[in-house]
Amino acid sequence: MALSSFCLEDSSPRLISDNTFENFTEIVTKEGYKAEQHTVITRDGYIITFFRMYNETFKERNCTPVFVFHGVLMSCDSFLDLGKASLLYTLANAGYDVWAGNARGNYYARHHVTLNPDYDREFWNFTTDEIGGYDVPAQLDHVLLITGHSKVSIIAFSQGAECVCITLCELPEYNKKVAIYFALAPTVRLLHSTSLFFRLLVEGLVGVDVLAPKFKKFVELVCGLRGTLGVPQEACGDFIYLLDSYHPGSMTPDIIERLYIHFPGGTSFKLFIKFGQSTLSLYFQKFDYGNDNIKIYGTEHPPQYIIPNLNCYIVVFHGPNDNILNKTDLLWFTNQLPNLVEYIVVNSTLFNHFDHMYGKDTPDLVFPTILRYLSSYTLF
Repeated sequence: MALSSFCLEDSSPRLISDNTFENFTEIVTKEGYKAEQHTVITRDGYIITFFRMYNETFKERNCTPVFVFHGVLMSCDSFLDLGKASLLYTLANAGYDVWAGNARGNYYARHHVTLNPDYDREFWNFTTDEIGGYDVPAQLDHVLLITGHSKVSIIAFSQGAECVCITLCELPEYNKKVAIYFALAPTVRLLHSTSLFFRLLVEGLVGVDVLAPKFKKFVELVCGLRGTLGVPQEACGDFIYLLDSYHPGSMTPDIIERLYIHFPGGTSFKLFIKFGQSTLSLYFQKFDYGNDNIKIYGTEHPPQYIIPNLNCYIVVFHGPNDNILNKTDLLWFTNQLPNLVEYIVVNSTLFNHFDHMYGKDTPDLVFPTILRYLSSYTLF
């Protein structure tokens, strides 16, 4: 019997945007960029597809590659949702060799050498521990192998930033492979999260293994209901605001439309359970199996990630209106970093957690700082 999943079966295909089912290479190629599809197999057997893109004008520059990693329920496509002003286009236009990564469980990474995601529970037995322990290092190694560079710069958001932190804490040798790391709202600890809805959502999820993989009919229904019921596009952003904090006008109708084409990308419920554990824990630690910790880890409590092991150059961004990631938790993290370059509170009072990805003003508020530090810390 197939594993249960959230998939709505109605459809209204006439209302689908032209690029609803285009993959990453198709989208960026249409915008005039060069793109390549790459595949890696992690040490535990997950098959992950990710992408390289660049502006052909700068092909001969051989600059340090930039690896970009998405947040929960997203994919690398989410970094295109700001349209022509998106981070990936901005990086490519500045001459960088851009690599857009993916995490196991999303629609680019629903394959395994032996497990079937539709029938094998074990496929969905993962959290950020495994994404950071296996997925990120496999993709980083591939980037360095293909480009011939010894270092890569990294930009990651939210859960993706947490996963990169796990890589650098758990496998400290990877710090030497990182030129500079930009952590956008890294969710390493959520003890002081003030988002009531987020806390209610993630605390105590049990019993289901797969969360919202991307199905064509699900996307059709979301787009169709918006049109047939006369729901304004702005209202479709209310789910994001409900999780985070209200920032009126931050997401334009075009951004919202692209967001719901690519979201949700898919992940496991176990990962959300770990989010719930993070809202209750003082530490940045591995998944808590309760009474089974002794059997799994050999200790009564789950091992903590050693934050000072993360010793590459790192720039951390945070929104002053972020209700998911509280400043107290983020400062707890940054105060333990031996090579923190800068802790940046974005200069916009209403800038929230998801604005890092979807805020229309983010290209002006965040991207210039990233480009400035990239030019200082990388080979160009």
